[in-house]
Amino acid sequence: MHDIDPAERRPSAAYPLSWQEAREAAWTADLAGPPAVQVVRAIVVTCVAFVMAGVIAGWLWVQWADPPTFQVLKTTAVMGEEEAGRQFGVDVTFALVGLGLAVPLGFLAGWRWHRVGWPLVVGAAASAGLAAVIGWRLGIMWGPGDPAGEWRSAQVGDQVPEQLAMHAKGLLLVWPIGALAGLILAVLVFSRPLRPRPYGGRIG
Repeated sequence: MHDIDPAERRPSAAYPLSWQEAREAAWTADLAGPPAVQVVRAIVVTCVAFVMAGVIAGWLWVQWADPPTFQVLKTTAVMGEEEAGRQFGVDVTFALVGLGLAVPLGFLAGWRWHRVGWPLVVGAAASAGLAAVIGWRLGIMWGPGDPAGEWRSAQVGDQVPEQLAMHAKGLLLVWPIGALAGLILAVLVFSRPLRPRPYGGRIG
């Protein structure tokens, strides 16, 4: 074992840290946690990324969703039972788009900032929830208009699509759940144990 300069209680230029002291120093740095600037940067960048994903999700929902349609009659418009059942597919499409975006973003955030700890977990979950609301509202805005106004100017026999809607509002939670799943997976893959593993060998 190397000697430590007793005057300074730290390694001198001639005597570097022993392996025990180096591992203890690394453990102490982990316990101190990341600097506040890094925590703020991680949360801000994660929030911006999820907000952008929410905008993309709204556009993808409009492109991929297949809303039910009304059939225009002489004085009104009707929707059959089969068409009404297609609303479930609209909700599922929104959920799948959310999973497809939230899980990779959560994984990337965990890979880049897994040492930030619980503030990143809270920030990712809140940002994903915000992204879900953004995607939902933009999808309604960019999707088909109110059918009540459309069918009055349509011809008899025309099909007027229903406005995009989320009947199962609980599916909005798919976003934060997906983000946390990706984040946890990244932490499991890339983080190392906080405490140093016991040294199994012997020093000669």
